[in-house]
Amino acid sequence: MLWVFLLFLMFFSTNANVYEANTTDLSKCKVHYSRSEDTYKHFYEIADESHGNDTILDFHFLVLAASDAHILFSPSMKLNKNDPAYEIVLGAGGNMFSDIRRAQKSAVKASVRLNNILSSLDPQAFWIHISKDGLIDVGREGEELGFLSWRDNDPLPLKYFSFGTWSGVEAKWYFDCYSKNGSKEVVKELTHHERLRHNLLFYYDPYVRPVLQPLDLTVIKMILNLNYISLDEYKSVLELRGTTKLAWRDEKMIWHPSDYGNVSSLHLIGRQIWRPDFVVYNAINSMGRDVLGDSMMVVTSDGSVEWNPSINIKAWCNITDLGHWPIDTHSCLVSLGVWHEFEFLQLHFNKEESNILGERFQTEWEVVKITIIDNFNWTFETSTNTLPPFFKIDIKMKRSSSVYTAVFFTPFLVVALAMLLSFCVSPFGYLKISLGCLQLIIISLILVTLAHVIPILPDRVPYLVLLYSYSCIASTICIFISIIVINLSRSTYKTNIPHWLWKFLTAYPTRFALMLPNVQASENYGKLDDDVPIINTDDNVQNTWILLGKAVDRISFIVYFILIVYAISTQY
Repeated sequence: MLWVFLLFLMFFSTNANVYEANTTDLSKCKVHYSRSEDTYKHFYEIADESHGNDTILDFHFLVLAASDAHILFSPSMKLNKNDPAYEIVLGAGGNMFSDIRRAQKSAVKASVRLNNILSSLDPQAFWIHISKDGLIDVGREGEELGFLSWRDNDPLPLKYFSFGTWSGVEAKWYFDCYSKNGSKEVVKELTHHERLRHNLLFYYDPYVRPVLQPLDLTVIKMILNLNYISLDEYKSVLELRGTTKLAWRDEKMIWHPSDYGNVSSLHLIGRQIWRPDFVVYNAINSMGRDVLGDSMMVVTSDGSVEWNPSINIKAWCNITDLGHWPIDTHSCLVSLGVWHEFEFLQLHFNKEESNILGERFQTEWEVVKITIIDNFNWTFETSTNTLPPFFKIDIKMKRSSSVYTAVFFTPFLVVALAMLLSFCVSPFGYLKISLGCLQLIIISLILVTLAHVIPILPDRVPYLVLLYSYSCIASTICIFISIIVINLSRSTYKTNIPHWLWKFLTAYPTRFALMLPNVQASENYGKLDDDVPIINTDDNVQNTWILLGKAVDRISFIVYFILIVYAISTQY
């Protein structure tokens, strides 16, 4: 076993002498940018170097990318998707794993799960060794052992390499830092569009404001069109969606069309050139900068840039009027501005061409009024301008309550009608108590539903909750009154009701107001003469108590009717 261990050490010591770790000075490296490209456009010839062993390629490089750094080694520059080539992908799947492929985006031959192998902040150094017998080995700079390897039994004759990324990913590559015979970029025949894009974008830094003089002012013109508005009362979040039109002048994107086959405009997507970074200052989270979507930018030969991205704003809104739910009205303020280099930016908002109110919002909210507040008209002074350009949208909106009214107010009308009917039905049937129970069932169901629909407001109870809560109390009293009336009407009494009460109930004004029937009693009822015999028949006695029960019903009907009208009129 000892001699096997010694051979193992000798093997890796030999390889360590051939592949020494780089301590790279980036100023001596060649640089290549891959900007949101999922195809290989720029190729380099592989330098003809002697490595002293069976290695045909000893490639050292650094890459600055968040994920999906692609390197292609191929026999030819003209490749179709399925043509044989070696594609090495670092940090694929959102910087989760790495692959070796034998074709572009397919034919995976080896894969290793290695999280966060790339970084968008610090360049990461790697090496790639390809031997004559088809062994491909990939490792980190400074480490002797590779983390990914595969052997091709039918090795390809490699002549070119190229850099790329996944769509939407940008990468910066450093290579040929200490190579004696550096690789050479292959200059291919370009169309007018390709030549124009290459000349304008190759050294273009999309994160630097596009002016020739650092103190020059950049003016951004803006038009805003909203087509969706929504308010989440549970989370106090206002959401706006729509489109915006932005225009500015890029002094680094100016050319003479006659020099490029009369090409007068370019269509660009992604961050290939500079664009303003908008931010919502009162956004609900740290993603307030992801306001504008990705869309095509049109650049003309005079440097004019037009960009029409979608806009999606989620901002905090102070919910204060839930007490009037579902006819509540709210005012929300959205503050939108520019994040970087605001001291040299001027934002001009075109109120005349903007459509803030929208033709028709397909939501439950109706915009009542919108006010624009801005600070665009400041005087440009490089020494004193410290306030970022912004504009605030003050939106006043009310809920379209027709659906809620039908759902929640209609049951109240049923409850109110049941209350009034319970004072009109006969006390000798079962319907009087049944109507009271029906009221309680409906009210209980509505209150449970409201508890799930209406957000909890600590300082004020919504009107509908109060309405049904008081209705529950009124329904309980209604049942109690019904029980009293039933007992007055059904119980057997030996004496009539008090004479003064009888006089009051049988008086014409009382009978007219309460719509009481004309009930006959004994002719001697109420006389104090001891010589007159008092003859009380059972029917006459019972009729007086029934009359009292009807009077209680009529008075309760009037009181409840007034309360119901008041409850409806105060809100609607």
